[in-house]
This record gives sequence, structure tokens and C-alpha cells, in this order.
Amino acid sequence: MVADSGFARQIEEQPESEKALVSAPARILVVEDEGIVGLDIQSKLEAMGYDVPTVVSTAQDAIASAERLRPDLVLMDIQLEGDMDDVDAAERIGADYEIPVVCLTAYSDETTLARAKTAQTFGYLLKPFEERELYTTVEIALFRHRAGSEKAELEERVCQAQKMEAVGQLSAGIAHHFNLILQGIIG
Repeated sequence: MVADSGFARQIEEQPESEKALVSAPARILVVEDEGIVGLDIQSKLEAMGYDVPTVVSTAQDAIASAERLRPDLVLMDIQLEGDMDDVDAAERIGADYEIPVVCLTAYSDETTLARAKTAQTFGYLLKPFEERELYTTVEIALFRHRAGSEKAELEERVCQAQKMEAVGQLSAGIAHHFNLILQGIIG
């Protein structure tokens, strides 16, 4: 369960100038096989201003919901019940849909930590956690994902600019040679 510290109230009381910096609330998919815990996390996130359209309880439902809803972030328990491995689901959500995943777990043993690392997640949150820890983890994961996406976009723009520069240089070279040929023909 998430401890109630009144932290969501502090977020709501932010000055309007700070709220204006955020466009639409981030959409978060919660994947938790303990129903009451999932609903509690959903409630806390919504109180913090996030959009949490659903809580699902299996890895299969997580993948289907990620495809359908395209959330900005997935909070996923890494000890889910069911046929499909939760780490595989986290990897697939990240790879197929480019959605960051934060692992939630009540276990801090080396095996669980190693599984979380394997999934290449954007964070790891040990249950039970405080609201502030949840908020901080979500914000950092969202920021890291946005920064990574912006970096990839800038790298793509640089690559395109370099290609255009090469085409321009090639065109200039061809035009120069064509002019030389024309001068030789015309005299």
C-alpha cells in the first residue's frame, strides 16, 4: 500500500505558473495483481494529477493495454501471477511501444533486482512506498524517457542535415562539371 502523507495536496497547491509548464497529465498504466494495492496506487496517482485509465493484473493484459492505450508510463509489479513472464512483458512494452516501465516489488533480493535490470526499466520502486517516492520515481522516469526521445529526434535531424549537405555538395559538383562540359562544347 502507499502511505498517505498529504503529498498529493501539496502538488495540487502548486502555483499556476508551475502547472502551466505541464501540458496534459501523463497517462499511466498500473499493472498489479493485488487488486486493492492496484486501486490504491491508481487513487494516489490520480490525486497527484496523473491520468490512470485502468489497472490490469496480468502480463498479457499489460501488453494489450499498452498497445490500446499508449500510456506515457507503465508501473508494473514484477512478481505477477499468470502464464507470461512479467520481465518479458516489460521488455516487450519498452521495445514494441517505446513506453518506459517502472518496476514495483515488495522484494529487494538480488534475484528480483537482477530481473528488474534485465527488463531495462526506467526505475525500481520497493513496496510499501511513500507518496513522495512514487511521485519522484514517476517524474524521473517520464523525464528520462522524454530526454531520450528528444535526443534520438535530434540525432535523426543531424543525420538528415548531413545527408542534405552531402546532396548539396554533390549537386554543386555535378553542376560545376556540367558547366565545364558545356563550355568545352560551346567554346
